[in-house]
Amino acid sequence: MRAFPILILTLQVAMLYGQKPLVDCKKSPMLIFDDQNKISRLHNLSIDSIAGIATLNALPEISGQSINGIGYRLQDKMVYGCQGKSLIRIDGSGTAEVLATISQGSVSGDVTPNGRYLVLSTFSYLILIDLESGSYEEKKVYFTADGPNQALPTTDIAFNPVNGVLYGFDANERTLATIDIITGKIDRSPFVVTDITTGLAALFFDSFGNLWGCGAYFNEKYLYQLSAFNGEVLAKIPIVFDLGGRLDGCSCPGAFNFQKTSYPLFASHCGVLDFIFTVSNRTGQTQSGIDLEDWMPAGVTIEKIIKNPFGGQVLSGEGTDYLLLENLAVPVGVDSIIVRVKLDNLPGGMYKNQAILKNVSIQSSQVENLLSDDPKTHILFDSTTFFVQDLQSTLQSDTRHLCPGAVIELNAMIPEGQHYLWDTGAATALIETTKIGTYLVEIQTACEAAVDTFYIVDGSVSLVLRSDTSLQIGDTILISALITSLGKFFQSEWTLTPEDPSFCNFCLEQRHSPLQDTEYNLSVTNEFGCTASEDLRVKVVRSIYVPNIFSPDGDGVNDIFLIHSKNPLTISYWQIFDRWGSLVFERHDIKTDDEANGWNPISLGRHLAAGVYTWIAEIKYPDGKKEKLIGDVTLLH
Repeated sequence: MRAFPILILTLQVAMLYGQKPLVDCKKSPMLIFDDQNKISRLHNLSIDSIAGIATLNALPEISGQSINGIGYRLQDKMVYGCQGKSLIRIDGSGTAEVLATISQGSVSGDVTPNGRYLVLSTFSYLILIDLESGSYEEKKVYFTADGPNQALPTTDIAFNPVNGVLYGFDANERTLATIDIITGKIDRSPFVVTDITTGLAALFFDSFGNLWGCGAYFNEKYLYQLSAFNGEVLAKIPIVFDLGGRLDGCSCPGAFNFQKTSYPLFASHCGVLDFIFTVSNRTGQTQSGIDLEDWMPAGVTIEKIIKNPFGGQVLSGEGTDYLLLENLAVPVGVDSIIVRVKLDNLPGGMYKNQAILKNVSIQSSQVENLLSDDPKTHILFDSTTFFVQDLQSTLQSDTRHLCPGAVIELNAMIPEGQHYLWDTGAATALIETTKIGTYLVEIQTACEAAVDTFYIVDGSVSLVLRSDTSLQIGDTILISALITSLGKFFQSEWTLTPEDPSFCNFCLEQRHSPLQDTEYNLSVTNEFGCTASEDLRVKVVRSIYVPNIFSPDGDGVNDIFLIHSKNPLTISYWQIFDRWGSLVFERHDIKTDDEANGWNPISLGRHLAAGVYTWIAEIKYPDGKKEKLIGDVTLLH
């Protein structure tokens, strides 16, 4: 992708002043680590997405003890971090200065995009160190989150330089999380669970808002590109350098950057592709009076300017091979101009061209012309590449998953397509189907023809709920779901009637103790968007058993009169009367089946006449409901 400055260090820190700034970064995450010789270095990280490798190029060496929690500050072009309880500032020569003593250090840190704070992350709170105050004042912001997980075990954090959002990677949950530095609120909900099992020791953004992370624990040595929107892994690039024993990272984005990419990378001889001119402005102000100039390769004609968010005047464009936009106004942030071009039966091979931005003001006294950079290579400020090949090679067979009862739309349209003919007989670019099978379509352009293939396969998911369907109040049941799916199911949700806040709405197997008749409904959705739903009805029985005869004769059989239940229930009161209405026995706030509080006249030292006795009791259930019971029992000798 790009050349990224990286910091790799364990420093011996000196009290030094008059530090010089780092060279202004261009698309630059940084790393810091200790190698086997305890030597630390500032590095350029080179990512070549075409070759699929990442390499390091060493810059000045720094030796000594560990520095962590680093962040690059654009405002003074310095790196800030901590060495134990010392706040450290590092300049471009590798010189480190101790600025202050802080309450504690951390392995996770970054500088806010506005340069105000160095933010350190611990297991349960953030530490904000004010870099603009002479005393480097601190404040703690404790984490909060929806649900029981109120901690964030992350080995690095990173601010998105485009929108200022703070990200961390939860090593336990294997997912990204955003953190509000004002409230401490952790939000994992937008992000999917990844297969990164060892955490990300270095997390950083480039200046265009692309998120990167290094997995460098144990034997896992990859550079990951992650989606900042849903957290999925977009790329996994092997690291071909020795990461040593420790790793840390921070963003080092330049103030103004200019990229040009082609989409698609491979086009047919008479194909169409888009040139995407992306500008990142972090200078703090709108840049006005900028010109964009780009000569197209021979045989390439501008068809349309699809998007231009920067205004200005189009002095040359549609129908020509020369793009000239003048007087653009580029606000702070990241945005793109998109230009569609068509190819005039170009021979197969590789083509390159490069755009230029004129009159860019990086600083108030400095105006520059910037050449575009192709982010797909590790070379800085290189021409943008695209390839021309046969139409058949540009088409990719598509596999789609069909849900029961659904209609799938098959769209074979390509920008350069002129005629379409399906094996069903349809002569349109788009058809619909409800059947599993293989579908072929012949596509013709102005200069060639090819066949595209669509495979429609079963994507359904089925669901069975398993559990007891009748239970005594107080019982705990195991509810489990048996799910069958050709794809992984990635979302599940329970609904209960009546609701119970103690029930886990996203657990596929759990124990539950319903206090009343309950209807459970589970819905699952697999990765193909197919859904299944199942209901389970559980009846809760409130059964009390009271015998109608007992014989307290000391033979060990049926000697004690008790109120019985499967699970212990509270008896608020229990009174027994003889046939004349006299109270002979009374208990309050006891449990069912409690022999120590049962009625045994002999053990109580009373010799009562055989006969029928009347009793009344009030039972209190776990849900707070009360039931009054009345009965009689025959006492035998």
